Amino acid sequence: MRCLRYTEPHRQWLLQASSILLNNLCQHANFIRIPIGVQFLWAIILALGLFVLPESPRYFVKKGRLEEAAKALADVRGQPIESEFIQDELAEIIANHEYELSVVPQVGYISQWTNCFTGT
Repeated sequence: MRCLRYTEPHRQWLLQASSILLNNLCQHANFIRIPIGVQFLWAIILALGLFVLPESPRYFVKKGRLEEAAKALADVRGQPIESEFIQDELAEIIANHEYELSVVPQVGYISQWTNCFTGT
């Protein structure tokens, strides 16, 4: 408790509370279950989100399914597919994909990843 004399008085309660909490947690053999449980909670939330979130328009463009890309983009933006905004953004996504195809060598899956770490 020597360090409490040198801290500001309004922070002493925080140090004492955290010291008591950690002391009580470390005395039990199950103190590690709390952080693991919190991590599993986030994993469950993310796993459920995979089934709720829509597919990416960029994924559909990469697979060559432009109609589905336009529909996914319209759903995300909340506008009709015929909207000029949707058509412009879809054209931008397509142009970006074509540019990536021209820059990144298309020889294999592994070589695409290794290309990220090599110089040009």
